Amino acid sequence: MIEATGYSVLHVDDSAFADLTADMLTKREAQFTVETATSPSEGLARLAENGFDCIVSEYELPGQNGIEFLKTVREEYPDIPFILYTDKGSEAVASDAIAAGVTDYIHKNSGTSQYAVLANKIRNAVESHHQQERAQATRDRLRQIIDMLPQLVFAKDETGEFLLANEATADTYRTTVSDLEGATDADFADSEEEVEQFRADDQAVIESGEPEHIPEESLTTADGETRLLETTKIPYDPVETDGDAVLGISLDITERKERENMLQQYQHAYESALSGIAIVDFDGELIDVNPTFLDMWGYDDEDDVIGRLAIDMWNNPGQARSVLKTIKERGRWEGELEAVRADGSTFYAKGVNSYLTDSDGNPIGVISSFFDISERKEREQELRMVRERFERFASNVRDAFFMLPTDYSEAEYVNPAVETIYGSTPEEVYDDPMAWLRHVHPDDKDELLAAMEAQQDGTSEWPVEQEFRIDHPNHGMRWVQTRLDVITDKNGDPSRFTGVTTDITDLKEHERELERNQEFLEQTQNVANVGGWEIDLRTESLRWTDEVYRIHGIDMDFEPTVEDALELYHPEDQTTIQDAVERVAAEGEPYDLELRIVTADDEVRWVHTRGEPRYENGEIVGVRGTFQAITERIAREQQLEEKTEELKQLATKYESQYRTLFEEAPVMTVLTRSDDGRPIIEDCNSQFVETLGYDVVTMLGSELAEFYTPESAEELHSGGYRHSLTGRFTREKRELLTVDGEVVEALLRAVPRRTADGEIIGTVAMYIDITERESVKRANERLEEFTRVVSHDLRNPLNVATGRLELVAEECDSDHLDRLEQALDRMGRLIDDLLTLAREGKEVTDTRLVDLATMSNRSWENVETYQAKLNTNTEQGVWADRSRLKQVFENLFRNAVEHGGTDVTVTVGELDDGFYIEDNGPGVPSDKHDDIFEAGYSRSADGTGFGLSIVEQVVNAHEWQIRVTDGADGGARFEITGVELVSL
Repeated sequence: MIEATGYSVLHVDDSAFADLTADMLTKREAQFTVETATSPSEGLARLAENGFDCIVSEYELPGQNGIEFLKTVREEYPDIPFILYTDKGSEAVASDAIAAGVTDYIHKNSGTSQYAVLANKIRNAVESHHQQERAQATRDRLRQIIDMLPQLVFAKDETGEFLLANEATADTYRTTVSDLEGATDADFADSEEEVEQFRADDQAVIESGEPEHIPEESLTTADGETRLLETTKIPYDPVETDGDAVLGISLDITERKERENMLQQYQHAYESALSGIAIVDFDGELIDVNPTFLDMWGYDDEDDVIGRLAIDMWNNPGQARSVLKTIKERGRWEGELEAVRADGSTFYAKGVNSYLTDSDGNPIGVISSFFDISERKEREQELRMVRERFERFASNVRDAFFMLPTDYSEAEYVNPAVETIYGSTPEEVYDDPMAWLRHVHPDDKDELLAAMEAQQDGTSEWPVEQEFRIDHPNHGMRWVQTRLDVITDKNGDPSRFTGVTTDITDLKEHERELERNQEFLEQTQNVANVGGWEIDLRTESLRWTDEVYRIHGIDMDFEPTVEDALELYHPEDQTTIQDAVERVAAEGEPYDLELRIVTADDEVRWVHTRGEPRYENGEIVGVRGTFQAITERIAREQQLEEKTEELKQLATKYESQYRTLFEEAPVMTVLTRSDDGRPIIEDCNSQFVETLGYDVVTMLGSELAEFYTPESAEELHSGGYRHSLTGRFTREKRELLTVDGEVVEALLRAVPRRTADGEIIGTVAMYIDITERESVKRANERLEEFTRVVSHDLRNPLNVATGRLELVAEECDSDHLDRLEQALDRMGRLIDDLLTLAREGKEVTDTRLVDLATMSNRSWENVETYQAKLNTNTEQGVWADRSRLKQVFENLFRNAVEHGGTDVTVTVGELDDGFYIEDNGPGVPSDKHDDIFEAGYSRSADGTGFGLSIVEQVVNAHEWQIRVTDGADGGARFEITGVELVSL
């Protein structure tokens, strides 16, 4: 803004007239400073560089006319005075200029008087503009001031419309100043009643012309919040509008009213509190007490207490003085003291004491709240007496008592009997609430822990009874019964458990005795050839069942005594039975014996006799048992033992030969056992030991992977060993490590290793060293020698065992002999297949042209086919080893009959690059297609599991391929491909 002493003018016109006008204005008025421009663009540039108080412009200008120039100026400078000074004096130009916001319009005339008029117009326009700026600045300052006020400031006209409102007013109405000005109370207030009251108060002030003070009025905003206001309204004459108005100032007193109400509530709570409340200054004097305090201490009036030292109200002033000291140091004290009433009697009070602070949070005294706890103290004393009586009782009983929280986190009480019952001292249980579990029998612990979990999660039904065994460190195995119930809190929720545990070992023994009696009766009644007997130790009487009489060959009218019964035993066995009966009677030790008796006809018979104690009230009162004739069984067993001994001798010899062959085998052989899926070397032959260079002691018990390279060990762990355990392993290369770190390349074959019961316990692994081709050649030579030795040295003892078995079968009859015959027969087939498997893996070197149809028919004749049928649909020939190809056809035909039935139909046909053998039997499950060629795999209980493995060996030796798939009729179809067919 320019100084009031001068006027800066920009005149835009042609050069000559502009310069003339500038000279005339400055000549007439020294206060004028005039700069000229000849075009709107130049004028805008000058205006941007320097500030001007006024612009004078011609209408006719280059590029823009004066009105267009005016509009351009107004875009950047909306308030600067703009005078259109032109000789184009049409009404249209004047109208357009006024519409565009021109400040004034002057028509150019001849003569110099027009410059005086122009100067006056400039002066008036600039002065008017300056006055408007000053007025706006004043209004802005006033607005800023009232917006800073915390009170609500507003002005409303006669219609109730807000002419003015500050920020505080807008905030209270939950709106903005711009939205509130021009609106009414009804647009924002939620209560019509409040709006009508506002209008009535406003009209009263306007009509009376007198101020009005409203101590309290409410304002409910549109969002439902109610504020309390203290308001003063005065008459107001607005400058901007006609008519009367009211000016109001309101103070929001909502918080103040809330504080007043809260103080009233506090005072009411203070006066009516159930606890005695006292306020003490820092000198220790009582400065206020509530009525309850007076009642508790037995005073009638507060004047009897106010001003007294607080420590005088307590039986132990020194203790009370230390309480005040603690509060000063820590700001709070809570505890129990013995108080003195006005009449000198005492009572116990529990106090909570803390600082009393002023509004700034500074301590000004101590406020204390007291409760009379005399009754509670009396109850606690009674409870202590009850607890002492209970503990005296619990200390002298044999049952274990305990109480603990529901989470078993601590032992709240245990009696001394817990050591007798659980084997843990009370101190151990207090230190570790779960210490009693350490002696619980392992078979009972899981069930007991599950019951404890149910008790804690609230699913148990109360009371709970549990029976379990304790392996007592001093008393051995004992049976106990725990009866557990729950204690609830005031809300009815479980807070702790209480229980009692009783030793029920004797009761359990009695129960078992009853069970044994029941079992004895059932056996006696259900088994016709088993007799029963019973001795009553109190009367020394003996009772027999009918079967016992029959076995002895004695008449039923004979009344035996204990001595009679003992004398009926064989003289050499009488001492044995007598000692056994005496041990049962004295110690309760049952017996189970096989002895001889002598019948009434002097016949010696074998009997199986059992005896056990009978209890009553924990004492042995009798002995009872069973009596069974076993003469025939003993004879058979003796005969079988003799024959079995002969077979054992043969087996020992056979095992010795097997061990020799194992050690002399031309391949590295290892027996492993599976330890959690890891192969542990249980045995290995000298070939394996010598090849790797370790001593056998180091190898035995070691993990097989320790002698593998890392890569081969990974294959072993990632599935190779698992496959060999399941019989799916065929043949893979492995790399072994010698003691010197050298790598030995080997070809591995592994099959499951089973017990006599068929349980897989590990693997039999054979390694062929293929490090050098010459080594492979020597291995093949050793394999030939091994095959010859197995064929001769293994079959001979097997034939001897088979012959001996036939002789034994002629002399006695036993199920063991049938199973032994089956085992020897299976062993023979295993040897045949192993020999074939060893031979058929050799490379094919001697091939001839073989007619497939002729080969099929001749092979069919060599197999037991029953009613099976063969269809041959081929006229082709192949180059092959005749004898080994014959083995392929025979094994596949035998497999078809074995699994497809005696009436199966087998078809031999051609493929584009080979031939197939197919049957119409049940087929092979798709998930077993990869398993059937594994050595040892068989779907038949009597199969050796090597037949199809031999087929694969022969096919691979011819450098052909074989796979199994589903036949046309659902049976098995074996396709042999990679074969060069020859038309015949």
